[in-house]
Amino acid sequence: MFLRVLWLQSRSHWQSLSHGLRSKFKEPKSAYSRLSIGKKLNLSFGILVAVTFLVIGITYWEGHRADISIDKTQQYHFPSALASAQAQSNLLSMLSNVRGYLATSESAFRNQYQVSRLAFEADFTQLKALSKGLNKAARPGNTVNVEQIERLEELERLYQQWLFLPEEMFALKDRVVENQPALKQLQSVGDIQINLTLDGATQLIDLQLQRSSMSDSSELLEALFEFRSSFALSVAALRSYLVTRSPSFRFEYAAQSKKNQAAWAQILRLQTQLSAEQQTELDKLEKAYGAFVALPSQLFEIVESDRYRTDLFLLSTQAEPLATKMLDELAAIVVAEQNALLRELEISHVSLARAQWQTLLGGGISLILAIALVLTLRRAITIPIRRLTHTTASIMAGDYTAKAPVTSRDEIGALAVTFNQMTYHLRASRQALEAHSRNLEEQVTERTQQLQIKNNQLQETLKELKQAQLQLIQTEKMSCLGQLVAGVAHEINNPVNFIYGNLTHMNAYTCDLLRLMTLYQQHYPQPVPEIQSEIEVVDLDFVTTDLPKVLSSMKVGAQRIQGIVASLRTFSRMDEAEIEAIDLHEGLNSTLMILESRLKAQPNRSAIAVERQYGPLPLVECYPGQLNQVFMNILSNAIDALEERYLREAEFQPVIAIRTQQMGLDQVQITISDNALGIPEAVKQRLFDPFFTTKPVGKGTGLGLSISYQIVSERHGGSLTCASELRQGTHFKILIPLVQPHQAEDTNSD
Repeated sequence: MFLRVLWLQSRSHWQSLSHGLRSKFKEPKSAYSRLSIGKKLNLSFGILVAVTFLVIGITYWEGHRADISIDKTQQYHFPSALASAQAQSNLLSMLSNVRGYLATSESAFRNQYQVSRLAFEADFTQLKALSKGLNKAARPGNTVNVEQIERLEELERLYQQWLFLPEEMFALKDRVVENQPALKQLQSVGDIQINLTLDGATQLIDLQLQRSSMSDSSELLEALFEFRSSFALSVAALRSYLVTRSPSFRFEYAAQSKKNQAAWAQILRLQTQLSAEQQTELDKLEKAYGAFVALPSQLFEIVESDRYRTDLFLLSTQAEPLATKMLDELAAIVVAEQNALLRELEISHVSLARAQWQTLLGGGISLILAIALVLTLRRAITIPIRRLTHTTASIMAGDYTAKAPVTSRDEIGALAVTFNQMTYHLRASRQALEAHSRNLEEQVTERTQQLQIKNNQLQETLKELKQAQLQLIQTEKMSCLGQLVAGVAHEINNPVNFIYGNLTHMNAYTCDLLRLMTLYQQHYPQPVPEIQSEIEVVDLDFVTTDLPKVLSSMKVGAQRIQGIVASLRTFSRMDEAEIEAIDLHEGLNSTLMILESRLKAQPNRSAIAVERQYGPLPLVECYPGQLNQVFMNILSNAIDALEERYLREAEFQPVIAIRTQQMGLDQVQITISDNALGIPEAVKQRLFDPFFTTKPVGKGTGLGLSISYQIVSERHGGSLTCASELRQGTHFKILIPLVQPHQAEDTNSD
């Protein structure tokens, strides 16, 4: 019973609801039915036109948004990303040149710093201009551009702090004494005591030589000579240590200081033999010497602190942290611009895709609406216009050229006329819509292709940027190697010249002492027993014979070191950017000198023989440092290949042959060959490709031969080829012109 009552109530409620809905829909339907046929047609056609224009407007708006995104990408984001990347590179170059100048004092680094600074400021100016332009074109509430402006302001603030530091460090580098507090203190405080000590020792020696007729004065004279020489050597070692901070000079100072203290103790023990005048000079000497003894420990403390050099202290504590912060800001700008670039491209892709779907959907809706309106009108006026049935059927079949007959001037005639007009407009609208749809599809396709092309160009640009970055790192490594080699050669050259220069004086002093000893033996043929015993202990005859030989061998060794230093200097011309006429044989010999440790016999292989087949060559115009880099890359690869074959064949005799010859009147050829296992054909085809290597991870970057090929072909207008046969070895041929093209043009123009 309860369910039945519930069913009846629900049915009654549904009937009342249905009646209400029918009554509500009945009113507009009744109003529509009361309209004239012309008004019905006008209303229906107006709805269709409104929907069509709405679709066209939406499609145009989406295409316009895509155009805005693409234009913004081209005008702002891509140039900003490129400018910020260039600014990073120039900032790194500025920091590298500052370091190079502080290490070598070469003016080329300082000039290159100014060039990099101007380039960095130009990039920064371009970034600010692009940021202002983007700020004007930005949509309201765009926080990304606000953050970008804040980064640029922070970067400008950091750069203003950085700007005065390099010039201050350059000025300190040029003022050596002011730049090194230890040297400054030695010069201002210690030089007086040093000169007084040396002068006092010399005065005592002169006074003692005047009393040389005394038989017991030789021991005191020997102590005075030992004191003066060891003091001079300890001071020289101290100065060298303050300049270079080399532990060997510290050890040399300690050894000479120990000898000096022993000689001083000997002088004090024998001071009873001194005359009154000598005793007075000894008191002066003791005062000056005592004042100097406490100074070296203070100087060592200064040298071993982080303020050893003021310019390096400024570099590490101020310049490098500021540069790091600026690089971080630039990296953030690059990332932001890349994200903005990707975001704008995504917006354009979405807008184009949305425009395509809206065009298809709008066309479908318009078509469905047109069909619905036609069906509605056909049903509404079927009885009064039976005579238009055939025409209507033809139009429904797709024949839009059919016309309704006008037989009267009443509403039916007006309906026929209006129907004919509607047919005409419908045909024109359909044709326009189809034409617009075709044009829009073509535009969308064209835009899509353009975006794809730009995307491919962007990917190629990014790939080239990565390759340029790695090549820059490799070049920077080679440049740093050249700077390091030049620095090492410079630092070795000073003490070697000091040793080599003092050998002449030592040889003269030794000859004088031996001659003096010979005179003593002639005038005092019967020495006291103590001296006779000491002569037998030290084997005086052997020492007299062997000492000149030792000095001669030391001179030969010093000359050998000078030769090695000269080779290092020849090879270290990595940063020379000017074309120079040089002897190629010097570059080859210096490279072989650098690789001599690898060419010598190793625990796991025998020595690598080098056959030099040098022909007569004129001076060749080239970039010496870059050509030395090519020689180094090829010879290093040859040594690696020979070691690999030696691991497989224990009886193998490794050989590298270098041949030079002039080819015709305007070219020279350098051939570097080895008798290793050779290169497979598949590897040989990719030998000069960037980043291609067959070496294990961590041992090769794949840039050596690629950079060598660019240096020979692009920088020198020559050619680098490789010929290889398995188990027969490999031959690299370098062919370069004697005169570079621009040099020849200058000569012709003159």
